[in-house]
Amino acid sequence: MIRIQAVFAATLVAATIASSAHGAATLSFNASPPALGTYDQSQLLDDAVIPGGNTPGGGTYNSQSYTDNGGPLGQTFTAPGTKHLYALTALTLKGVGDTGGVIDAAGVTWAVRVSKVSGTTLTPLKTITGIPTLAGAIGTEWVTLSFTGSDTTTLDGAALYAFEVYTTAGWFGVDATQGDAAYAGGSAFNSAGAIRSFNDNTLGNVAAHGYDRTFVAQLTAPPGGPGDVDNNGVVNLADYTIIRNNLEKPAAIFTNGDLNGDSYVDLNDFRRWRAAAPPEIAALVGVPEPATATLALAGALLVAARGRRRHR
Repeated sequence: MIRIQAVFAATLVAATIASSAHGAATLSFNASPPALGTYDQSQLLDDAVIPGGNTPGGGTYNSQSYTDNGGPLGQTFTAPGTKHLYALTALTLKGVGDTGGVIDAAGVTWAVRVSKVSGTTLTPLKTITGIPTLAGAIGTEWVTLSFTGSDTTTLDGAALYAFEVYTTAGWFGVDATQGDAAYAGGSAFNSAGAIRSFNDNTLGNVAAHGYDRTFVAQLTAPPGGPGDVDNNGVVNLADYTIIRNNLEKPAAIFTNGDLNGDSYVDLNDFRRWRAAAPPEIAALVGVPEPATATLALAGALLVAARGRRRHR
């Protein structure tokens, strides 16, 4: 009996893990910047030099533009107000050509943190570590961190966000504009933490920078408004039905009930639908049960085990 209960518990845990372990973060590079989408935020000016100097130890901003900085290099950006939310699917930074111990370096990984910004406070939303480093690059390319599934970050429209990057060893220089800030929606910064870590939630020396990194934040938006799964302009039971029928299943981003852009339909999407639905509509349905077939099978195993024990 104890063994069957353990199997039941393990089944529930496995079902829970399966619903969340569907993300990936990868690193790539290209000689050209990514094509800009409708909602992407970017600053493409490429001075091909770290502001103030491009050799280790020199220049006004030199200590602020490398992946071995303390704290990590970052950039703030504003999600547009056109849509109610977005999924952050990629971040791209322009290499300046000053790098060492990163490209083709065994065991070196990259880390990225995405946070919401309020005043000088960072509220972390997503931290991803262990991203394998670049192979075959020369350091002047556009380096892209791509996110899928649960590694995407859901952003509210018309809100300020920040990303930070570091490498676990070596250094990689990131390009920026030379003069005053070229991107009106944010600024380059370094958080107040230690080297190669995200151990501080304070937006660092933004005022001292006066420039932006050369970057692209790629944003994907849902076709409909809040809770409108089928994009017909109405939030109703039809939207709930799509979520229920696809619960605990992968989906293309913002389709088949995926309301938060993580390419998976789960109770988080149901909660978004319920929050957007008229109260009289939301009151008609209960919480859809995840993995019903799995739970039923585990329950049947428990019943069968009890029956066998009684007849021994």
